[in-house]
Amino acid sequence: MKRKSEGKGCKNNAVSEFQVDKGTDDGSPLQSQESPQYIHYVSALKILSERLGTTPGELAVWGMMGWDFGGLDVYRNPKVFGPFAPLHYQGYFVADYRQLLVAWWFLLDQVKNFKPTHRYISSSQLIERWSEHPNLNMEAFIHCKIVEGELLDLHPSCGGTQWSKGDDFPPKEWAMFSLDQIKQIEAECFHEGPPSCKDEGDKQRLGVSAQRIIEVFSFWKKDRWKNILSRPGQWLEDARIGPVVHRKAALWNPAEVANCLWTYRLKYSEAANKQMRFAARLIPSKEELEKLVRENFPEWQQDWQPDLD
Repeated sequence: MKRKSEGKGCKNNAVSEFQVDKGTDDGSPLQSQESPQYIHYVSALKILSERLGTTPGELAVWGMMGWDFGGLDVYRNPKVFGPFAPLHYQGYFVADYRQLLVAWWFLLDQVKNFKPTHRYISSSQLIERWSEHPNLNMEAFIHCKIVEGELLDLHPSCGGTQWSKGDDFPPKEWAMFSLDQIKQIEAECFHEGPPSCKDEGDKQRLGVSAQRIIEVFSFWKKDRWKNILSRPGQWLEDARIGPVVHRKAALWNPAEVANCLWTYRLKYSEAANKQMRFAARLIPSKEELEKLVRENFPEWQQDWQPDLD
């Protein structure tokens, strides 16, 4: 969707009309051999809330992220716009994002099989979670962690809230927070912190940085890698070691990264989506991936176990 009119911040900018692009960002239509089954937002929320305890806010964040980044793909009404009509809602400055959710449709298979890699809670849930610390000035502490870059206040349509953006953005109660970031803060501030390594051998297997992954697997552009590693999708989840926290990136098992890349190439080299097909075909051969792991990460070579062709 594209915004029809702009205003400062997110106040009083109601959605009057949705615009939909039928196809991928590069203009190519998405196709499937079988007609997919869709469900409306209400049904999707019912399924996910019963199975996972999902809230509307958490589902909104998953829709914002999309399937490739650990969330769910969102579509317009397939009876009106046809199959695989993506819903581009970013740019609608609406404080109450529930106005947007009523137009959301999901793939039933995605919803039924969804295993979230990242969970999100609201401001009220976060305050309740930390209320066991009575001597803590809650609002000041949350604001401090946001300023320090350790906690990100998310909003599906505005990008942020008054926690970080000022009075022209949605009220603080509309913010959603990453549970990964929250647990990291709890480990550092409320407890003794993460356990240390038992010996020097363990330290060699703690994982490698995102920067090192980008340097070695350089067949994808740096910006693409940064986006993928900052919000890894389910296809890359097995390679991640520890949570992804804003400005405190996760560490990675480089051999598992190579395994995941090979699986991606096998799965998407002939995909209907041109962007995914192009990205898959940039991934080198199994032999070349194995060489990258062997020469750059010899201590991880035992984890190189690619799928069969």
